[in-house]
Amino acid sequence: MVTRSAGTGIRIDGPALVTGPTVTESGRNGVTSGRKLRIKDSSVLGNGLDAEKCGPPDHCFDLVSILRPQVISTQCDTSGGSRYGIGGWGVCAND
Repeated sequence: MVTRSAGTGIRIDGPALVTGPTVTESGRNGVTSGRKLRIKDSSVLGNGLDAEKCGPPDHCFDLVSILRPQVISTQCDTSGGSRYGIGGWGVCAND
């Protein structure tokens, strides 16, 4: 469980399969992958709380992946493709 991280909760530079974490209330992004993210059996909610770092032109999301993430049995509010506001992969509740 990762809660109230000042920055990104979990960051992986390459492609990733992430199973089981709960990541909440991170200052920036919840889970970030530098390539393709596959996430399963997880809860990644309420991240991007640092208004200074997550405001325009930067944006923060629960899930960040350069390629459309594969989300299996996972709760998330928002997803995006980069910190520059490429959001809405259509895999989280508020996309």
